[in-house]
Parts: sequence; structure tokens; C-alpha cells
Amino acid sequence: MSTLDDCIDAAVAFHAAMAAKRDALPYEIDGVVLKVNDRTTHARLGVRSRSPRYAFAFKFPPREEVTKVLDIVVQVGRTGKLTPVAQLQPVDVSGVTVSRATLHNQDEIERKDVRVGDTVRVRRAGDVIPEVVEVLKDQRPKGTKAFTMPDACPVCEARVVREGAYHLCTNGLSCPAQLERHLSHFTSRGAMDIVGLGDKTVKQLLEKGLIKDLADIYLVTPIDLVGLEGFAEKSIENLSAAIEASKKPRLERFLFALGIEHVGITVAGLLADHFGALSGIMDASEEDLQEIRGIGPEVAEDVGPDRLRRFLEPLPSTPAPPPPPEPLALAPGAEVFVGHRGAYHRAIVVAAGTDGMIRVRYAAPSDGVAEESVPSSRVRPAPSPSSPPFQPDQKVFVEWHGMFFPGRILRASGKGMYRVRFDGVGSDADEDVPVRRLRAAP
Repeated sequence: MSTLDDCIDAAVAFHAAMAAKRDALPYEIDGVVLKVNDRTTHARLGVRSRSPRYAFAFKFPPREEVTKVLDIVVQVGRTGKLTPVAQLQPVDVSGVTVSRATLHNQDEIERKDVRVGDTVRVRRAGDVIPEVVEVLKDQRPKGTKAFTMPDACPVCEARVVREGAYHLCTNGLSCPAQLERHLSHFTSRGAMDIVGLGDKTVKQLLEKGLIKDLADIYLVTPIDLVGLEGFAEKSIENLSAAIEASKKPRLERFLFALGIEHVGITVAGLLADHFGALSGIMDASEEDLQEIRGIGPEVAEDVGPDRLRRFLEPLPSTPAPPPPPEPLALAPGAEVFVGHRGAYHRAIVVAAGTDGMIRVRYAAPSDGVAEESVPSSRVRPAPSPSSPPFQPDQKVFVEWHGMFFPGRILRASGKGMYRVRFDGVGSDADEDVPVRRLRAAP
């Protein structure tokens, strides 16, 4: 269902009308999408790493329900952060049974004054994440006590310290909870992508003492996997092959897999685009890092050489990302692709310096930047428009609103269409793409 309006007030009225119809619709909706109705403006505004700038979701207010807090437990996350979680009497919220809700930290608990035994109002923030909205204090039973965070880790009993709003376990990867979550993150699809080594298998390997740190993943043998739940001859063979294949990851996947604070999929892509090799990042100062568009002081501190070495220490035989390509010899006026945040932007070479930097002018501004100097590791010759047929597993670029995203052909999916798997950091997605949007990768 859509409509065309010429002012914000009309769009807001449409949102209100759809919210009123929400319960009568034969399908679930959680809001409407507002979009600029002009393709030229689309190209000028461009996209972020995960969404376009010319459209946004205008969500409905989330539905709320009342339930009781049965307990408050503390979970230990991958980075050692302790998170209090309310165990709730199960309640249906927008068609989903909710039995747990994060309370975030001690400050949040004190602000809302949540206690075991309280009757609370809950909702799914963004119609996704359960949260406690408020405590119905007029229904609070007598004798309830305020909750306080523990002084010792609930898993390994190590000392807990407070940093800002958060409480942290000081035991690092010696804490079983941190190690398990770190391993699961390291092997996940968006990181090292070790298919078959999911949360359940990681837990089994830890319980049997077969892995004690990240490096042990690469010491697991087929014999170690015999007898594990869910593993037969073929699945053992597949996991062994996946572990071997992960030894030469893309740099951005490897950086993301390390689980460094503030280094998510976007920042990992920025670092890989700029430096091209792990050695370049290791040699960079905090000042060098802050010169990268999109990286601020906090991220630069977390990615500094000393901290990065700490994350690499558990990996004595570090998986080696492929070496960066040889520097390009590009003449002024050459059409190129410039990598930025997992996508490529069309640009023209203005000048090539002797310091490994290339001055480029974008066909459409990238994050508002029309011209800049970029490392040669981020630049590649622009492929020419291609003609079918494309072959399965062939590497391609898919055009989307002036940007090009790398992927590979899965199969022909219809007249003038190909099924493509995008090669993004964090998630892979399959999509049917018309030939006119495809370019063969060199």
C-alpha cells in the first residue's frame, strides 16, 4: 500500500491512518517507509553502509503488555560486560512470547527501580527487542529489595570492575563465558565464516576440553569431532574443510572476527579499505587512524597497535589475509572503483602521487565528499559493462543507486536475470538481479 504526498504533514497523516488500520490488516506491519520521490535526488543523497539516505522507516508506537519479574540474572558478554536480564512471566507481545528483557546496566535498573516480584509494563522496542518500560509500583509486593550488580563474575568468580555505566569481568578469555561467546563470534558467518562451527558445536568442544582459545580452532582434527552430537562422516569432512578455508580470510572479516570493542562490520571495512594489509594497521598511530573518514578518537584508541597485539596473542599462527594488490599505475582521467564501507564508488583519477595516494573525483559524492586522496589499496580499475552469459561462481559487481557491491553468480534465474550472492561483511544475501545492473569483476 502506498501513496504520493507533497508535504511532511500529509506523510504523518498517512502514518497515523495506517497505524489505525494496523489491527485489521491480514498481515503484520510495524510502520511505514517514507521515501523521496525523485531518482535524481536518490543518486545525490546516496546510501549509508546499511541503508539509503533517501528513505527511512517511520515506526508505529510499540504495543505494551503487563507481566511480572520472576528474577534478575546477570549474563557475561563477549567483551566481559555484565548485563542484568529480567526473567519474566511469559507474555504475548505482538504475536511473540516474551520471557526475558535486558535491563542494560545498574544505572538503568536504578532509574526504573526494577525489582524481583515487580509488576512491569513491557514492549518490544522497534517491535523487536523486549524491554521493560516501567514498573507499576502501586502493585509492588512488600519486602522487595533493590538489585545491585555483583562484585564477582557469576561465571568465573573473577573480580568485577565498573567502567562508566558498565560492570566488567576482569578475567578476559580465561572466563568461560567470554571465551565461548568470543569463539562463537570469531567463527560466525560475518566473521571467519566457519560453516558447521556454530554455538552448539563451540560449546561441545569447550566442554570436552578440545579448544581453550582461538588458536585451538586450527588444531581441531577430524578425530576430535568423532562422537560429537550432530557429526557424522560427511559433516566432519565439511567442518574440516571450512576450518582450512578460513585460514586466508578477507582482511575486513578477520578484523571483525577479532571482536575488538567498537570494531563492527563498518569500521572493519574502513580499516581494510584504507590500509589493505594487517601490517599497515599494526604500524599506524592513533593519529593515522583518526585521519580515516569515519573513524574517531575512541575507535582509534581501541585499534591502536598495543591493543591490537593483545587480540592477536591468542593466535600464534594467525590466519593470513591475502596480500594487498600491487599498486596501480593509473593515468589522470582513468575510470576507477574506490572501495568504501563494503561498496565501490565510481570515480575519475585526478592525479596519482608517489606516496601511494591517488586523488580521485567521485561520479556522485560519497558521504558528501566530491574529491579526495585515497590509498591505492582502495582503488581498482572500473570494469566495463558486461554482456551475458555469466557463469556460476563468476565474480561480479552489482550496481545499486550509483554504488557497486561485490558478489558472485549463483545461477541464471530467469530471462535477463541472475541469482547473485553479495559478499558483504556481516551478512550474505541472495538476490535476483537484472543483467543491466551487473559488471564482471576483473
